Amino acid sequence: MRAGEGLGAPEPKRLPGPDAGAVGEAVARTSADTVLLVSPLVRATADLVPAYASALERDPGAVVAYGDYWVRAVGCPPVHQPLLASPSDPSEWSTLGHVIALERHTWERLGGLDPTYDVAAFYDLRLRLAELGSFARVPTPLYEVGRVHEGAPLDPVRELYRGSFAAESCERPGFAYMHFEPSLAAEIDRAFGAFLRRQGAALVRAQEPVRCPHATSDPVVSVVVPTYDRGRFLGRAIESVLGGTFREFEILVVDNGSTDGSIEMVQSFAARDPRVRLLRNRRGNHIAHALNTGVAAARGKYVSQLDSDDEYVPDTLLRQVEHLERNPGWGLAVSYYDVIDAQGRPLEEYGVIRHEEYDRNSLLRTGGAGSVRTWHRCILERLGGFDEGELADYAEDYDMTLRLSERYEVGRVPHVLYRQRFHGGNTGDNLGIEFRMSCKATARRRALERRVAKAASVDETPR
Repeated sequence: MRAGEGLGAPEPKRLPGPDAGAVGEAVARTSADTVLLVSPLVRATADLVPAYASALERDPGAVVAYGDYWVRAVGCPPVHQPLLASPSDPSEWSTLGHVIALERHTWERLGGLDPTYDVAAFYDLRLRLAELGSFARVPTPLYEVGRVHEGAPLDPVRELYRGSFAAESCERPGFAYMHFEPSLAAEIDRAFGAFLRRQGAALVRAQEPVRCPHATSDPVVSVVVPTYDRGRFLGRAIESVLGGTFREFEILVVDNGSTDGSIEMVQSFAARDPRVRLLRNRRGNHIAHALNTGVAAARGKYVSQLDSDDEYVPDTLLRQVEHLERNPGWGLAVSYYDVIDAQGRPLEEYGVIRHEEYDRNSLLRTGGAGSVRTWHRCILERLGGFDEGELADYAEDYDMTLRLSERYEVGRVPHVLYRQRFHGGNTGDNLGIEFRMSCKATARRRALERRVAKAASVDETPR
């Protein structure tokens, strides 16, 4: 069943979200046992229908089939868009894409699309499907989206995908959900909140006080800098801390086996300033273990993270400490950040990354809380440190933020205090999108399980 025909329009125009009533009527006019929902602007191959039907047959617990696809922009070759949807992951990375197949009895059980949503009806449908069973993935791209007439703007494409909660629904780089227009953002919040309440996973109780035993620690802040062969940028990272306005700190550089002169560089800094210490990690290049090594050696009341290819601004530690001291209930302070290139020049197209859309509940669907992250050391210790198992190489800090948010307050510092460097060799780029999606999904799944278990043991009903 196709909600619309055509593959692009020569002129951009504002298009509404899916008409739930019209989609329901279209489904009612069909008689097949399997319903195929296809977005406008999709060009499918002949293999799509049998592949999706086969995916549902192979997995008796699956309630929906979905698949990877190709994205084609004007003047560019098609790009493979992998999907890795999970019933326990409500984020934009867990999208079902633009073609889904489900059994008619599943559609009828759900009651189709919710007509109270103008632009987020399919996001709401995906969340309700998650409560019924598993998702069956077809990893081979069998359709294409985004084909428009040569020279035509991409606006019509993006408009038709406004409700898809997917990256191509936004033309600006970065996290797509940060740029959704208010109407879509509000509906997504509503659908996500309803999902949490149905799951019994909404956090509503007051958070715990920190009760920090390190109040008199000297120094105040331990800056932990994990590194591996980042000599090109490491010096600038260290200098950005040393040149700051706050002086009561130590810098713990945890080297994961560098061979590019990074070790000698840190030793040179340490010889000139005893606040710089080198820690040698001999258990492999794993970010979680490096962070835990730094936390174990830290002497500060607070632990502040700094990736070895990024930089602080001059008042980073001053503002972070001021906010933490003024808000004793905060377990973690997170600031705004911007993006720079390899030479340190601002990448204006990304703007300032604020993550203002998150709270302790919606952290489950956003990509993270932001940077810089300055933690109470006692809480990192209390929570058992960063996960060195499934999340040893990625999403370990996101997982820790989720765990912390379930007990303590995550505070937002409304200043740009961090500079994230994009240089083509970033850790995330090297790991690959499917691995990163999988790690984030793991963190969200475990958080959802913890929240449900907590609600079962403690009454979380609002009073």
